[in-house]
Amino acid sequence: MSSDIDVLIDFYQWEKQRLLLSIEENKRDQDYIAVDNNYKELRYVQRELDALSELKNPNYPKIKRLEWQIELYSKHNHHHSELSDLNSQMVNHYKEELEKIKKEKFPSPTEETQFIDDALFSMANNRSKGFVLHLDLKMDTCIDLSAQGENQILLSLKVENKRDAKNLKKYTLLGDLGLTYDTSSNCLVRVFEVGPNKDVLPIKEAISRIVIGSKGFLWEDGMIYLKPKP
Repeated sequence: MSSDIDVLIDFYQWEKQRLLLSIEENKRDQDYIAVDNNYKELRYVQRELDALSELKNPNYPKIKRLEWQIELYSKHNHHHSELSDLNSQMVNHYKEELEKIKKEKFPSPTEETQFIDDALFSMANNRSKGFVLHLDLKMDTCIDLSAQGENQILLSLKVENKRDAKNLKKYTLLGDLGLTYDTSSNCLVRVFEVGPNKDVLPIKEAISRIVIGSKGFLWEDGMIYLKPKP
């Protein structure tokens, strides 16, 4: 079964391909403003991909460095036999090192999100009224989850105003989450149907996107704290 991180990596990979196709289309249309904007978004997506990949595998930076070195030495063809032999030796050396690193195993990162899983399943099974997930040390930014009857869970994300909500919905990670602005609570909200099968994966994905995106659009430090509701 895929972990939450695998799901997010797949999402970012899909988003990366979409942006690359959009950039090619923009170039054909000579829309260079759109090209620039999409490149900026692409750089952000690549940073998030790198961060998630490193979270899944701490050796990821070493792997990327070795892959780059292998590609670099493979491209350098020298007429001088000694230099050519040296390049071949370097390529083989880096390939051996890469294989050793790839064989190392690390604990599953899903253990780090187990407390969120437990809290969501408690809500889905009517054992909890909900919880608040604070996204920073000051605890002034949070995701609120509340049980709405037996088969619904309400997710709320506090925003400054309607304009702020509109800007956040343009953000790639939040754009297709189905969030709407609620004037009474001044929040972006969505009601999730849990159903008899107690499927909370869509809620977990929404939380993951907001938590990861908070580093970009909320400038938070990424520390999260879960506080159950009484």
